[in-house]
Amino acid sequence: MLQHHILAIDDDSSQLASYRRVLRRSGYRVSTASNGRDGLRRVFELAPDLVLVDVTMPVVSGHEFLRRLRRLERRLGAAGAGNPPGFRAPPVIFVSGRNRTHQRVDGLDAGAADYIAKPFDAEELRARIRRVLRDARGLDRASDVLLTPKNLSLASLRATMAAANELAKLAAVELERLGEDGIGEHRECLAAYGDDLRRANERIESLLRDLRRQVAA
Repeated sequence: MLQHHILAIDDDSSQLASYRRVLRRSGYRVSTASNGRDGLRRVFELAPDLVLVDVTMPVVSGHEFLRRLRRLERRLGAAGAGNPPGFRAPPVIFVSGRNRTHQRVDGLDAGAADYIAKPFDAEELRARIRRVLRDARGLDRASDVLLTPKNLSLASLRATMAAANELAKLAAVELERLGEDGIGEHRECLAAYGDDLRRANERIESLLRDLRRQVAA
């Protein structure tokens, strides 16, 4: 059985100890770092399957860690960069005591695969890690598939449906945050969500028509 490797980054040593205890019981291999700068270095040394990172840390915060990781991923993937090819940043889950709705949304918008509140529930943490790892495996398999027109259409359809799903979630979160009194003042922002969802649905319908034609051919 494949043992997934998780890197946990937090300036709180007791939090790192909790990660080691909870995740090793579930069969994960666990490495740790005490700040975002060391965490970046360990990502390249260890090539973990997933990273858990605290949002508020000295030296390099969780948000800054993710920004630097994405920037390095783009740079390493550039032609002629002179770096080892094939680097792909692992999925990152933010873990934080900052758990207001807009803070969670900011974390997800920044590119985090998930956002977990502290203190975390062990069962929830394990479940969210399993989901993110499943999603990452799906992306890996998709990148290895033969790129026929049909496969490309399927990949586009899945990506568009996933984007529409995320838009719907964000719109729901925004409605909950604003409440009834705030909806009128932010009507344009909410209308933008509606426009994006409409365009996503139109794209989904177009891709479905293309796939039906390919199956019928």
